[in-house]
Formats: sequence, structure tokens, C-alpha cells
Amino acid sequence: MNTDTITNLVAKGESEMVEFKKSTKTRREAAQTICAMLNDKGGQILFGVTPEGKVIGQQVADKTIEDISAELAKIAPQAFPEVERVPIGEKRRLL
Repeated sequence: MNTDTITNLVAKGESEMVEFKKSTKTRREAAQTICAMLNDKGGQILFGVTPEGKVIGQQVADKTIEDISAELAKIAPQAFPEVERVPIGEKRRLL
């Protein structure tokens, strides 16, 4: 995924298949949404985008990815989503 793809996704807004999360602090809610998406057509969650559609990014460390993985491990059957780090500025990333 690149910044053009993200810009296009964000411009279309949230839908049944796209959801914005301001930060990974809401990973529990995101895991619930992923579970719902897996039971339907799939989808994408973008961490680092406000509910209003503003791309703000966040700092992403290896621990951030570990925390998301731990939350997703609670889904049964287990989900194996693709997680990408997309640079948004010098120290901020979009997941």
C-alpha cells in the first residue's frame, strides 16, 4: 500500500469494508471490527486516521505490532491479517 492508495481510501470514507482508527490504543475495538469483517467480505482498518478522515499517522514500534498481534490472537478461528507500515512524515506511520 502506498500514500496514493491511502489517499483514495480515505477520500471515500468509512464503509462496511474500511474503518479508521486514530491510534492503536483502540486495538480491542479494531479486533472486534476485524472479526466482523472476517465473517463477511473482509476489509481494511487504517490506524492513524481520525474518524473524520484526517491522516495523522502515529509512532510505530515493534511493540506496537506485538500488541496488535496479541489482540488478534484472541479471535477464533485465528486471523492472519496483513499489516503494513506506511510512512506518513518523518517519524509517523500508518498501519
